[in-house]
Amino acid sequence: VIGTECGVMCLDFHPAHPSLLAVGCYDGTVLAYDISNGTSKPIYSSSLRSGKHSDPVWQVYWHDSGCLSKELNFYSISSDGKVANWTMNKNELKMEPMMHLKLINHTKEDSDEPTLSGLAGGCSFDFNKKLENLFLVGTEEGSIHECSKAYSGQYIKTYDGHHMGVHTVRWNPFHEDIFISCSADWTVKMWNHKTSHCI
Repeated sequence: VIGTECGVMCLDFHPAHPSLLAVGCYDGTVLAYDISNGTSKPIYSSSLRSGKHSDPVWQVYWHDSGCLSKELNFYSISSDGKVANWTMNKNELKMEPMMHLKLINHTKEDSDEPTLSGLAGGCSFDFNKKLENLFLVGTEEGSIHECSKAYSGQYIKTYDGHHMGVHTVRWNPFHEDIFISCSADWTVKMWNHKTSHCI
């Protein structure tokens, strides 16, 4: 049994190192455990000094960052509007904010162009298995954003089809252009990432 100081929101086992477990907590902390060492103490824990989310962490996910470094890393998403990359250094867990989820307002008073204001709460994300840098983000506001690790400051595309929080987005493992989403609006929708509306 692993006890934590706060409620646990999500977890993920490493795909190649089965004893490594990433955990996301309600207070914004992320933890990494080695469950083979027989202790309930984390081997890494985020902190204010090394970086930390300020709101609940809704998903953690081990993903190869593609760099030549041998350091292990995982990603997280939080209601604070950040997608973060966590690197397990020798003695600390290091946070690198990968994306700040800008809130898009569709104002039609002056123009048809959307404007950015504030941060959107993040709920879910998924990396495309074939297009290495491409990933999707589902938000509390109901939008799905297509993003790239190469362009961390902007969205490639936004899909508007839900009117409540998007709890899960998943790429189809057999077709690189197709993904699916589910929302608190009681719908599941299928999308082709080349078009902005659901199939």
